[in-house]
Amino acid sequence: LAGLASIILRRQPQTMPGGALPAGPKEKSSLIAGALNVWRSPFLFRIALWVLIANVVGMFFYLEQLHIVGETLKDQTERVVLFSRIETAVSLLTILAQLFLTPRLIGRIGVGSTAAILPAAGLLGLVALSIAPVLGVIVAIVVLQRAIGYGVANPAMRVLYTVVAPEDKYRAQNFVDTVVY
Repeated sequence: LAGLASIILRRQPQTMPGGALPAGPKEKSSLIAGALNVWRSPFLFRIALWVLIANVVGMFFYLEQLHIVGETLKDQTERVVLFSRIETAVSLLTILAQLFLTPRLIGRIGVGSTAAILPAAGLLGLVALSIAPVLGVIVAIVVLQRAIGYGVANPAMRVLYTVVAPEDKYRAQNFVDTVVY
């Protein structure tokens, strides 16, 4: 469906409100230009910092997951089954969140507060893991943290880019999505 929508949208004339055509990009995007845009703009810098911190916390949970799963499940087949169930749960929760939860959250509490749900969940996860560093807790944390990240926080963060000039947006987003991430 996304591919079909993309084809249809590409065939539509691109006009701005009032019938004006959007200005094309003035120059090619580059990682260096994106890095400069991120460094010069406090707004874009905070987005990049948010992405960096979210990934560091996610990496911590991932490494803890590997450690706890490795200690708990000695059989490789059991680990594969567990990881496949984790991926399935994350995928299903992400889809449900994007369809039913994220639009309502953004509408009710705003984009910034919706994006802040991920760090709040990360803090709760750290507390839970410090209290009970066991398999069930780390699996629940990883599933919820990733589902919130993909299904709630990432879409909210993408909305933040809508207030940035298009040429700055694409350069900065390219830099953040490749280098920072």
